[in-house]
Amino acid sequence: MRFRILLATTALILLSLNVPSDISAQGGAISPTIGVSPTKVLESITPGKEQTFTVRLRNYGRDSLPLAGSTQGISTIGETGVPIFTNNVTPHSASSWLEVANKDVIVEPGEQQEVTITAKPPQDLAPGSYHAGIIFQAKLPSYYFDLDSDTRVLPAISVLFFLTVESDTLPTVEDLKITGIQVPRIVVSTPLSVTAQIQNPSNFYVQADAKATIRGGLNNKNDSEEIGRVLLLPEGVRKFVSAYSNRLLPGIYTASVELKQGDKVLVASAKFVAMPWQFTIGLIIGTFIILFFAFRRRFKHAYRVLVGKEPLHPPRKRQPTLR
Repeated sequence: MRFRILLATTALILLSLNVPSDISAQGGAISPTIGVSPTKVLESITPGKEQTFTVRLRNYGRDSLPLAGSTQGISTIGETGVPIFTNNVTPHSASSWLEVANKDVIVEPGEQQEVTITAKPPQDLAPGSYHAGIIFQAKLPSYYFDLDSDTRVLPAISVLFFLTVESDTLPTVEDLKITGIQVPRIVVSTPLSVTAQIQNPSNFYVQADAKATIRGGLNNKNDSEEIGRVLLLPEGVRKFVSAYSNRLLPGIYTASVELKQGDKVLVASAKFVAMPWQFTIGLIIGTFIILFFAFRRRFKHAYRVLVGKEPLHPPRKRQPTLR
């Protein structure tokens, strides 16, 4: 018995010595956490003049984290504000002249590492806004992952660059176009989705404060939801979706989306009818009760006909005739 206990203890000690220190108890998977500052760079640049920016990467995990930096173009910004990256070079892409000085870095646990980004705009760069993203992707060996898993997810983080060659006249929200606002014609329950599609036809990005408002109904409701500061890419279209979850009483409402920039405002609206399902069911039941009492004699006769107690067409009484 003592020999078996000693043998098991020795085996556990040997196993613990053979396990790498950076592998967790759950098959070897770890969860590295990366931070970056700033997450967004909005600066003015001069054609032909080199300019440098510094970003700081921080490792919040417990293991050393090797990262590789690369430049990607931005095709659009999604409904949730997340940029969609692309390898294609677009007219407003800065990916071809935005460079990462030290592309490969190792960030130690709890420490931060500075990375230099250099912008080299061409001499003939026209006035307008240009954008790109710097993506820092983790480079992890196989023992960082769960050995039993078929899928390996590499953590990454990005810094967005929005660079502008200034001009004498810059666009405002009044130069934007709300090409459509969509809301259901009849709403029976919440949450209610209000979708607005906004076009920026200019060569410059435009920033504005966005807000969605629902007003109207039997109680003259006026509720607003702040979407926050939004950015619209040059010569692009962006879609905004706002979910309204408060209760709606029956009535006619107006849903509107507002973009504000200082004292300049752009608004679009659409109307809809709210018919909550509770109200609809109550209306149907009430209508049925009214019809029942209004035609109860006919209903009673129809029932007696069905059970055979009365003929479908009762005989008419003979009227006396005058001679």
